[in-house]
Amino acid sequence: MSDRFITSLKSRKWRWLYITLAVFLILVIAVGTYAYQKRDGMLMGAINKAKAKLLEKYDMDLKIQYYAFQGINAVQFKNIQLLPKNREPLAQINDLTVSVKLWPLLFGDVKLGKLFWTMQQCLWSRKTPLATTISCLRNKRRTQSRMIIRNRIWRHWRTVY
Repeated sequence: MSDRFITSLKSRKWRWLYITLAVFLILVIAVGTYAYQKRDGMLMGAINKAKAKLLEKYDMDLKIQYYAFQGINAVQFKNIQLLPKNREPLAQINDLTVSVKLWPLLFGDVKLGKLFWTMQQCLWSRKTPLATTISCLRNKRRTQSRMIIRNRIWRHWRTVY
């Protein structure tokens, strides 16, 4: 019985399958290596694009002392300053680490995994769009958690009575 199994593995159909799988594996490794080498350049391009947009649209200067990848899916920034022209600094962040979920990223969606930061100084004003955005996010989170609790209570009440 083992002789028949060995000869079936040596058949032409199986050889083509092995060759196809080997070529596919080599292509995946090559594309992965290329993307891994180019990711620093893509990060630098994205940061330069953000700096140019902030300078053009909002007349603000973004200074980042250090940025690099941390592992496969995290980026670490150190000493970030957001400086409006001819005004005091808007924000100074000592350390910021952003991670991205990998599986959605493979299909084209960018979803944040975790966000850690240490803030040194921040100037908030109700008139700035950033403060309004953060307050909206905070209120949205509160209302969502209230809705989840309300729905759980309602489901429990329906099953009990």
